[in-house]
Amino acid sequence: MSEFKNILVVDDSVASGSAMQECREKLKDQAPNFNFRYCAVYVIPGKEKTVDYYFEVVPLPRYFQWNILNHTTLEKACFDIDGVLCVDPQPEQNDDGEKYREFLLNAAPLFIPGSKIGTIVTSRLEKYRNETETWLRNNHVKYNELVMLDLPDMEARQKANSHGTHKAKAYMAKPYVLFIESDPGQALEINRITKKPVLCTENFEMVFNSESVFYNLKSGKYLPFVRKFALKVRNKVRKMKHAKKK
Repeated sequence: MSEFKNILVVDDSVASGSAMQECREKLKDQAPNFNFRYCAVYVIPGKEKTVDYYFEVVPLPRYFQWNILNHTTLEKACFDIDGVLCVDPQPEQNDDGEKYREFLLNAAPLFIPGSKIGTIVTSRLEKYRNETETWLRNNHVKYNELVMLDLPDMEARQKANSHGTHKAKAYMAKPYVLFIESDPGQALEINRITKKPVLCTENFEMVFNSESVFYNLKSGKYLPFVRKFALKVRNKVRKMKHAKKK
């Protein structure tokens, strides 16, 4: 190792900068022996100076395909079921009867997250709640809430054709930061209505064509110093609450 003097430490991304700072601290004792430089592939606005080199400034939200389904932020997210958590039913299974119930109970899992989901939002009918909850339990899907479509039958659902608006309503109901949807058309509609990002699992693309000023301020895309100040205030409040508990 002594023959190498110039060492580049690379991380995939920098958001808060805490991981990179921790790395610097651990390497501090070796600083006299080596010329350390720090690099990140992605940094959020305002964190450019925390590294020596970076490739791209990407505002939040930004997720990586290899960790999105285990990200702690999923508790601030909405998930569709069919095409996301499990496969879609085949046409012959979608009979609004016994074949469909059989599918609901035994659908093959697709993307099962390792973290708890905020709200599962589906266009499945409310009358199939028991079958849906049984499948979620059997496949160890953790979630806070399940929102279903309150219509009497498949014909009424097809007539209403309100999949996108139904899902967007649940997305807007709470301060969620992401919706994970399988259908590209519905992903576009959810984003258009909510002005919040939607990850489409059919092509693993982030749909964020419609953006709100508030969301971009919160993420740091606009005026990153505002987000930095807000995070400092939040951390101080948390420390005060922690001190009171002691």
